[in-house]
Amino acid sequence: MTTARRPLAPLLARLAVLAAVALAGCSDASAPEGSSPFRRRGVIEGFYGEPYDTATRARIIRFIGARGMNAYVYAPKNDPLHRDAWRDPYPEEQLADFGELARVGRESGVRFHFAIAPGITYDRDDPADFERLAAKLRGVHERGVTGFALLFDDLLDPASTALDPELQAGLTARVAELVASFGPDTDLWFIGHVYTGLAADLRANRGLFAELSPQPPQVYYDAYAAMVPPVLPIMWTGPGVFSARLTRADAQDFRGFASGRPLVIWDNFPVNDSIARELFLGPYLGRDADLGQAADVVLNLMSQPVAGLIAVATAAEYFADPHGYDPEAAWRRAIADVGGPGAAALGLFAAQHRGHPVLAGADEAAELGRLVAAAWPGADTAPAALAELRSYLEDLVANRATLQATVEDAALLAEIAPWSQKLTDLARAALLGLDALAGGDETIYREARDAAATQSPAVAATLSNSGIALLSGGEVNPPVDRFADLFAAIDARLGGG
Repeated sequence: MTTARRPLAPLLARLAVLAAVALAGCSDASAPEGSSPFRRRGVIEGFYGEPYDTATRARIIRFIGARGMNAYVYAPKNDPLHRDAWRDPYPEEQLADFGELARVGRESGVRFHFAIAPGITYDRDDPADFERLAAKLRGVHERGVTGFALLFDDLLDPASTALDPELQAGLTARVAELVASFGPDTDLWFIGHVYTGLAADLRANRGLFAELSPQPPQVYYDAYAAMVPPVLPIMWTGPGVFSARLTRADAQDFRGFASGRPLVIWDNFPVNDSIARELFLGPYLGRDADLGQAADVVLNLMSQPVAGLIAVATAAEYFADPHGYDPEAAWRRAIADVGGPGAAALGLFAAQHRGHPVLAGADEAAELGRLVAAAWPGADTAPAALAELRSYLEDLVANRATLQATVEDAALLAEIAPWSQKLTDLARAALLGLDALAGGDETIYREARDAAATQSPAVAATLSNSGIALLSGGEVNPPVDRFADLFAAIDARLGGG
């Protein structure tokens, strides 16, 4: 249910002025660097869950800046002052933190963007609401922040007045005018309520938002075209909330649907807030080499910030040279970069977490899967392959201790600890299973197997479900569970569960 709408005429009358102001003040201030076709390339802290602390954000900004990325967007869903309690001012300490992040960003060649999401409770009938929003943006800008984003994503309350297309468009236009007044070195992006789907489906009112939106997508985008300066970039997650692939053609089609305005893809990789049992430590995959001709990209970060740098580092190589990008070589370099002296151990661990429910080409624990399949090619056992499997499992059992002995980054070790413990326990149970096949104690094996299975983290396993399929537009990778396959093979030969 939406509130009564304001007439379009007053806002349309301001369009020419707003466009001119935006061109001067909210223009693209991040010119292409080097050979990258991506004008804006970076990350967004846009997940549900515990927000990062300032030191972690500064670390990521320096990391991405050193690798040629140039945008960090602050948009943590669980910062109440960003979203649910957006009217409340930030305390002085947090404003100082934003200033520090902006400073670190300037030193690193990265623009720090402050995002705000007022749509849940914004009241257009209360003139004070815009003043509260404006005061908040001014306060952040006064600390040196020059990048901003206005978010209307994930408005799930049907009573929200911000579900009105004209409110979204009109408020975005007013914020654009405000941000332009801060000076010429500013940048503003926005994301609408309808932020995912192929252009053809959006035009036809098909797909996810046909169920979630009170108005057809076309109505929203017509309002943006009428009121929002055409130079303001719009954000989009791709064909799905999680997109298996991002293509130049799809991005161009969406830009056409969005009246040709610049496009920044909010790429939901390696984010794991809705799939919290899994880590995504593989390379960036499934993105066209020509994507930068149609869109810019920011990656939504994982809840484990240091571990997530593996995927981010591979994406940095893609952004720098998408046509020459070698995912495997980039992944090896990222492991060495993040793991330091513990790179070998980190590489073995990360290989068990390379899969993804959606990302095209992401294969989970491929070597373990190969070894399990080779050990029992049929009814018979392949002794040499079985010995190779045993050796690999022994390395997995030792991996946790090796990580702790060689990885110097305490934050990384803490982030991956639950998954590392489960990997140890799964591999130890599997070795006990091989011992049982050779005449050892079957009860000890089964107890170890069942105890490992009770631990929540997903290891050498990629989860898929109907919810993920809905969010990805139906494109999902088949579920994989390498240890479950191994235990099933052992159990079959032991003659019971």
